Amino acid sequence: MQRTIHQLWIGSPLPDHLRALTDTWREHHPHWHYRLWTETDIAGLNMPYRDLYDQAEQIVPADAVWQFRSDLARFVILRDHGGLWADTDTRAQRPVDDLLTAPMVIGWEIQDRWIGTSTIYAEAGHPALDEVIERIDTLTRQAKPGTRPNRLTGPKAISDLLRHRRDVRILPERLWYPVRWDDPLAADEHQDGAYVSHLWQHQRDLRALGECRSPA
Repeated sequence: MQRTIHQLWIGSPLPDHLRALTDTWREHHPHWHYRLWTETDIAGLNMPYRDLYDQAEQIVPADAVWQFRSDLARFVILRDHGGLWADTDTRAQRPVDDLLTAPMVIGWEIQDRWIGTSTIYAEAGHPALDEVIERIDTLTRQAKPGTRPNRLTGPKAISDLLRHRRDVRILPERLWYPVRWDDPLAADEHQDGAYVSHLWQHQRDLRALGECRSPA
């Protein structure tokens, strides 16, 4: 098992409410190495679609530029370094070690339909990552300007590639995605039985719902 937690923040200083969430990953995984990637770090990645990263403003809606860039980077980071990727608006509720029983572990964001991308474990060099990177490259180059990232780099892009692979474990929705994107405020409460909760800060921003927070 490759025990590194990867997170990424680019474009501005990391806000305090998200920094508090990143702390939950370190608190529950004290024996793991933690790495917060920055724009400088991303510049050194061997990213096959670097031009798409640089041209994000011409590809996706303005509100999704940083989301798209983060999506592009995560699969390359996991391919080259291995470990666990967690978006900065995810909250670790307990250690995930006992779930990592396959070379790649992901979860249903919508049970048996869409695979989520906000929390991903993969060993370095896992062949599925090359397939995902190739799929993203193809879809993005063919897409009309203004296409949302979920169709280019997210669940609607990668689910059919991963759902039937024997070297990939897909966890039930209740473990890694207990709160759905259309009810983001529910994530402010502790989710019984879940290991991870996605707090959907981007959805909150779009709806002017304020900052995500951890339970008191």
